[in-house]
Amino acid sequence: MIRPPAARPAAAFPPALPALLALCLSLAGGAGFAQEPDETREEGLRLALELEATLLAEDMEEHEGLARRRAQLEDRVVRIQTAMLEALRDEQRPADEIRGHLHDLEIAEGDRGAAVEQQRHLVQRILERRRKLELLAERLAAVDGTPRRAGVLTGTWTLTMLPSDQKGTFYLRQAGTLVSGTYVLDGGFSGSIEGTLIDRKVFLERIDSKLGRMMEFEGVLSADRKMIRGSWLNRELAGAESASGHWSAVRRDPPR
Repeated sequence: MIRPPAARPAAAFPPALPALLALCLSLAGGAGFAQEPDETREEGLRLALELEATLLAEDMEEHEGLARRRAQLEDRVVRIQTAMLEALRDEQRPADEIRGHLHDLEIAEGDRGAAVEQQRHLVQRILERRRKLELLAERLAAVDGTPRRAGVLTGTWTLTMLPSDQKGTFYLRQAGTLVSGTYVLDGGFSGSIEGTLIDRKVFLERIDSKLGRMMEFEGVLSADRKMIRGSWLNRELAGAESASGHWSAVRRDPPR
């Protein structure tokens, strides 16, 4: 059975936690934090930003494992359903065998449902962390007076998805660890992109203009910042030619 992720022990948090707590009071409207010197506020913001980015990276790794687990569970459900259908069509199959398939299917469906619920909570947590990072970056820019520069992923990328060899284009914008943008794919598909870049690890979510959230891209940015390679996973298996595959994106404009 799928079990919810264990809570992180308190010892796992870095010493920056007091600064993060102070920052939370500031974001909630606390006056005491705002009266501290700019140097203290800037240091607290930087520590909080670093901590939140670390926790986001851990959540992303957890989500990668969960996505693989969900794909395995989907495959298990399909295999059991196929076996049960074959048994039902064969009048010589004993009733106990069919009941056994039904029992296995109920267990598999329960495991899949638990994984879906776990993913729902995890995705919500990731979205909340991304919003915190955005707020922290804005506060830090206001304190140190440094304008937010466009990140390394900002630009136009030529996309190739395998095994279908589908082509497309990503138009990406990066601010801090957060990535957003739009895309177009062969076949008339288009929509928006949301994700993160942390330590050259790229996570993007495809939100189709008609189908909604439907695909996840994971990859690694090359050292020269000119290419991304990784794997993709289709959330909606029904009607899809392939539930997963590999992808690459090549930058069209010069790296920033």
